[in-house]
Amino acid sequence: MSASSKALLIGSAFLLLAACARHGAPRQDGPPAPPPGGLINMDADALPTYLGEPSLRRRESAWEIWQYAAPECLLYVFLFGPDGGQTVRHVDARDRQREPYDVATCVRRVGVAAYSRPEAVNIMRQFRRSFFP
Repeated sequence: MSASSKALLIGSAFLLLAACARHGAPRQDGPPAPPPGGLINMDADALPTYLGEPSLRRRESAWEIWQYAAPECLLYVFLFGPDGGQTVRHVDARDRQREPYDVATCVRRVGVAAYSRPEAVNIMRQFRRSFFP
């Protein structure tokens, strides 16, 4: 291998490493998986990373209820925080006939539904970059 070929190969490797360092890890094509412990005790600011924006917000003094909709289910997230720093205290899921539905399954379905909406994709990618550098 000639000296110019080696220099070209080494230069290309440095450029590739610089590009990887600048852009971080490759993006995934779907929503991030919720943490192993689920949504309980998660800060309200982190919820859009996993679920997008709620379809409905309802405030009751220090409590706030966020509703998320997927084709198969509705997810209700109950947040509490009298001083503005709200955290998730309870999560419930219902099917479209208002019968109980598996919460973990509904969380995944809501994430997929939110991530598939074009306007949500950019928002979720921005949150992902800020929470997962």
